[in-house]
Amino acid sequence: MARYKITERQMKLRESVTYETHDQVLREIQDLINTGRWESMGYIKLDGSIRLFNIHLPPKEVLTAVKNQPRYDPQMKNIKRIWDRNAINRDGTRGGWRSAKLERLIFFKAGNVLYDFTKANWNVISKADQATIQALLRQRQGNNINTIVVE
Repeated sequence: MARYKITERQMKLRESVTYETHDQVLREIQDLINTGRWESMGYIKLDGSIRLFNIHLPPKEVLTAVKNQPRYDPQMKNIKRIWDRNAINRDGTRGGWRSAKLERLIFFKAGNVLYDFTKANWNVISKADQATIQALLRQRQGNNINTIVVE
């Protein structure tokens, strides 16, 4: 019987947010995106820097275009695809698809709901600057904000 060595990334993924472990929360987030409200999301890039998105539903012509469909299954790669309305494209237009790995997600905010993923993804995001992450979360937690800590 062959034994397979589990990589460090696989171990971290087992303890982080994935489509399998946090299906209900990710469905709630997708439902919030589908309402058409403006949302924001923050995550840690591979180089350790923090990336913020201002996201919204993409225009209908973008949703139906075949060229905008990924060549991979985002769920299999543990990726959330979103439409970043502030992305600047090569031709100077605004708006574009962006992808974020779920295990590097810091927060998702829509209206008065803030999902805090720092506990669930601690193994991955602990390498980033913690003061910056905490300041970012405090900035997003205004008055009358319902914070949901995802564990």
